[in-house]
Amino acid sequence: MDRRDFLRLTALGLIAPACVSDQPPPQSNLCNDVDVDASVDGAVRKNFSPNAVAVDDDAFPQGVQAGAMSASAVTLWARVTSTRRTAPLRLVVWRDVIDDDSAVDVVYDEAAVVVSDDDENDASGVIKVRVSGLAPGVVYRYGVFAVADAADVDSVAAVARSPLGRVKTALADDACAPVLLGGTTCTNPRNGPFLALSQLAETDPDLGDIDALLHVGDMVYADGS
Repeated sequence: MDRRDFLRLTALGLIAPACVSDQPPPQSNLCNDVDVDASVDGAVRKNFSPNAVAVDDDAFPQGVQAGAMSASAVTLWARVTSTRRTAPLRLVVWRDVIDDDSAVDVVYDEAAVVVSDDDENDASGVIKVRVSGLAPGVVYRYGVFAVADAADVDSVAAVARSPLGRVKTALADDACAPVLLGGTTCTNPRNGPFLALSQLAETDPDLGDIDALLHVGDMVYADGS
């Protein structure tokens, strides 16, 4: 078996990478863990169930995205089509409440304004917001909600929503906590689907979610091909 065949079979999940282990990584003794205090984000508890609001995939064809995470801020993005663009929209960011699906801790609830690409044309339908004042190392959920009026979002006012996103802020500079990285390469669409990518998207019962995914591009083959 040459190198190219080995990599192809590995990507298809037919060969298990040697680095995979079913044991959690050993705990480091280099520093002490720093407890995350999520109360610094000023969350307000609301009786609101985002999952109960009907999702409108046609109005939000690209879903939602998050990026540029720092210890206290994230940039959130969505695109809304003309079917919902004229309705009042609100961008909401919250923390889930453990063992209570009827309430969330809301940290951001503001009108979602469609921005334009050239300051004159809003045809793109893009919503892009930098949300600050968040707590470091905390998982937040977010979404865009169409509401019956311009009031704060709640279970009565919300009539439709985008798909919901999930994002984690960066750790504080003085934090000491494990960071789980995932990696992949050589994902040629002609050879998909890729079992490795599906597994990376799943939550491991021992390790949790990955903190970052590294796609290192294509291989440099040295087999004479």
